[in-house]
Amino acid sequence: MNVNRLVGVVLTALWLSAGSGEAQLRTITGTVTQELTGEPVAGAQVLVVGTNTGGLTNAEGIFNIQAPADEVRIRIEFLGFRRVELVVGSDQQTVQVALQEDALLLDEIVVTGQATGVAKRNLANAVGTVGVEELNKAPASSIEQMLAGKLAGVNIQQNSGAPGGGSRVRLRGITSIIGPGEPLYVVDGVIVSDSRLDGGINAVSLAQGRRQGQIASSEQMNPRNRMTDLNPDVIERVEVLKGASAAAIYGSKASNGVILITTKRGEAGAPRFTVRQGFGTATRAFTFGARYFQNVDDAVEAFGPQASRHFSPGYEPVSLEDQLSGREPFQWETSATMSGGTDNTRYFASALVRHEPGIVINTFSDKASLRINLDQNIGSRLSVQTGTEVIRTKSDRGMFGNDNSGTSYYFVVPHHPNFFDLRPTCPDGQRRVRCEDGAGVYPENPYVASNPLQTAALMRRDESVWRLITGGRINFEAFSTASHNVRLSLNGGVDNFTQKFDVVSPPELHFEDDDGLPGSRVLSYAHGINTNINFNAVHTFNSAGGALQSIASVGVQFEREELNVSRTAAKGLIGGTPNLAAAVSVGVDDVTSIIQDLGFFAQEELLLYDRLLLTVGGRADRSSANAETDRIYFYPKASASYRIPMDSDVLNEIKFRAAYGQTGNRPGFGHKYSNLETTNVAGVGGLVIDQNAGNVDAKPERQTELEGGADAQLFSGKMLFEGTVFRKNIKDLLLQRTLAPSTGFETEIFNGGELSVWGLETTLSVVPIQRENTTWTATLHWSMNRSQVTDLPVPPFLARGFLTQGAIRIEQGKSATQWVANDTVPGTGLSDNPQVIVQAQGDGEPRWLGGITSTVQHGPFTVAATLDAQKGGMINLGTWRHWDGQLNAWDHDEIDPVTGIKKGVLRRQLSRVYPRTYTRDASYLKLREVQIAMDLPSSLTERIWGAISAARVSISGRNLFTDQTLLGGDFYRGSDPEVANYNSGTQLANNVQWTREFAGYPSSRTFWLNFDVTF
Repeated sequence: MNVNRLVGVVLTALWLSAGSGEAQLRTITGTVTQELTGEPVAGAQVLVVGTNTGGLTNAEGIFNIQAPADEVRIRIEFLGFRRVELVVGSDQQTVQVALQEDALLLDEIVVTGQATGVAKRNLANAVGTVGVEELNKAPASSIEQMLAGKLAGVNIQQNSGAPGGGSRVRLRGITSIIGPGEPLYVVDGVIVSDSRLDGGINAVSLAQGRRQGQIASSEQMNPRNRMTDLNPDVIERVEVLKGASAAAIYGSKASNGVILITTKRGEAGAPRFTVRQGFGTATRAFTFGARYFQNVDDAVEAFGPQASRHFSPGYEPVSLEDQLSGREPFQWETSATMSGGTDNTRYFASALVRHEPGIVINTFSDKASLRINLDQNIGSRLSVQTGTEVIRTKSDRGMFGNDNSGTSYYFVVPHHPNFFDLRPTCPDGQRRVRCEDGAGVYPENPYVASNPLQTAALMRRDESVWRLITGGRINFEAFSTASHNVRLSLNGGVDNFTQKFDVVSPPELHFEDDDGLPGSRVLSYAHGINTNINFNAVHTFNSAGGALQSIASVGVQFEREELNVSRTAAKGLIGGTPNLAAAVSVGVDDVTSIIQDLGFFAQEELLLYDRLLLTVGGRADRSSANAETDRIYFYPKASASYRIPMDSDVLNEIKFRAAYGQTGNRPGFGHKYSNLETTNVAGVGGLVIDQNAGNVDAKPERQTELEGGADAQLFSGKMLFEGTVFRKNIKDLLLQRTLAPSTGFETEIFNGGELSVWGLETTLSVVPIQRENTTWTATLHWSMNRSQVTDLPVPPFLARGFLTQGAIRIEQGKSATQWVANDTVPGTGLSDNPQVIVQAQGDGEPRWLGGITSTVQHGPFTVAATLDAQKGGMINLGTWRHWDGQLNAWDHDEIDPVTGIKKGVLRRQLSRVYPRTYTRDASYLKLREVQIAMDLPSSLTERIWGAISAARVSISGRNLFTDQTLLGGDFYRGSDPEVANYNSGTQLANNVQWTREFAGYPSSRTFWLNFDVTF
């Protein structure tokens, strides 16, 4: 039989089987309700098992589906409720179904590929998911704040306490030494930027020194990551692919994990409106305090001879710390949503306006956002989804972080005595912290270069962002029979942002004339655009009776990232005008990076008897960031899970799972090039080769992960235990080595070495109470990870930090986050000539992370809380070191009971030979968020307005309590143990866990009163 005849026979058979099926179809009508309340369930999916035939329930919970005339089994699914399967006899035309609430969300669909997903009960990976109910407990500046403390294996650290947020996210520990460390963020299929860009404020702070140039961008100035732009209110759920075995389908960008964000979409029904109005305030969470001087001799010892002119015995202390950061600002947030539609057209729109003044003078963050999501069915086979969000943010985060010019607020605070008042004299003759419009006469600071009250009043550090995130998906049912379905989809989008920085330091600021060029301005623009487009083909097969389901998918993805940053710095503003061209000294910096990737992927998922899930797949990538731009790198994946029902009232089911996968971590833009720099010789311009040699063999780091675990359902589905162990090996690490002078270069980035990481993760979800009027749910998680450098082709080196204060050293056979410092040989102690050695002090990676999230609903009342914990890790307290270095700590004069020496003096002496004096255990226990809410009775809302269908009033708080000692950590003062303002940038080695705090923006507690109305 030739091929044409064979094709004809197959097509004829398909046509006959389809026609036969159509001749024997019948209509089944049913109603789906909630078991506890009896209310209809709209949007539930109804499927004839073993076929691709089904439909959705309408607003009244009613469905009509076509099914074979013989006896069939139908399945009803709806997120938040347990799946139901029932047999419908050949003579039965109607059914009634009551769904039980699924508080553990075992039937939610979790993403497993670019265009596929499986029910959580069959999942073969430990994928973290957080739904809208858990996210929206307390208002937050960013999505990272909402996720903190809620997922195993997810470490979220604040970069700064400044308004508008800013965090660093690490999934399953360290994955690289000098390569990128942030996860990949995907919003509704659009790959979005999480870049951290500084406005070049180093021109004022000199945090990186003068030798780095006026316009050097510094991570030490706490730049904000761009994920803080997003409106958390529009997020429906977040899925976290923590390891390579789950994230392999994203290929060469997924070694640090993938965070998938799904926004809310409309549902069929009448228009529904929700308005939320929130009012809040913030207070400083930690206070350093200052020394009270008993006599002039102590004041002169600390601050020099000039102190004698300002010190008066029995003086009333003036707290510069309180003056700067003692505000309790009024904050507000207004949010409105609209959703609804028909079976064919659905819409969702959301708008947000948020005003968040900071606790520090003249700092703030404003955000405005508008999102519109549309879903349209065009006939029975074609559907289109679109989503667009426009975001506008503005902020001023003040002068914080390291500096070498005496301008950073919390550099000045420890170096200033509380017997000298820096408040200005206002035009009315009164001394206040702030005068209207910055007017007033500010006293010169005789102890430090600047008066921070003047700096806060007159200096601007404006940052503004316009951002557009738009994407869409087109689905086409190309072929469908009772058992087979072929779906084609095209999706992607664009993330486009323009970021402007405008730093203006006017010449009247006291420190501005120190370099002979009074007045500074730095104007910076950054434009980033990420584009990605995916084409997917998915074939689904359901065998008769539903014993086998096969989902095969193939696709291609194109991605392009472009970032342009230009900075202009001007010193010596003539006449005080901020005109850049009129300045005495002008410097220009411009950087452009473009990376293009092309990926091909394929995956097969087999589900047998709804118990055994087998998956195999892979992705092939090529990238312009690699030295060989046409070379293909392949990243395979495979996984399996098997559910075993148990005949027990205690243990209902146990699932065993295992997964394997590989991902990559691309080299940075330009790593493969030996760059050219401009120079000027005797007035003649030219080019010279940079001191860093290009990596002519640049290729991605490769991570291989093996993950295994077991999940157990207990007590009739009221408890779910998930346990996971993983091990990942990273080879072809991006490293830096020193070259021989004869090469003409100083250093080179190259691929070499290996790193091994292993860890444990456990999650326990329980529903102790589930009744008609009362539900109590709780989730407990615990995780840990350890690392080891298994191969290092270069000598040991310091990745971050200083031996005098603590540093991360990369050394073969040791942890990749080991913390070392100068120490003394035992017995030499505080002698005149102590013998100094380099010695391990601990590890920057926490010993474990844990958390508890609990929600109790009783009638109209809801109480929810999240408790977050970290055991171990290390933090270097740079600000406290400066308090002691200036002899100005609040407890300086207290006598140490062991040595009889003043505590401040003793710590200062010890720090010269024991850097661990200010390097402490970073354990903490934190009450991350609390919410108390009440649903108002309908009898009350109807009196207000009959159109109101629901109303709620709630009070909430964030970061209300923190303790460093309950978990065995060291007590220290004045800073948040999770804040790491030196780990906020994109410089090399930001992946390592080097936690240092110095002169950062103080953390705060926030309190909110919210009113929610739905009509």
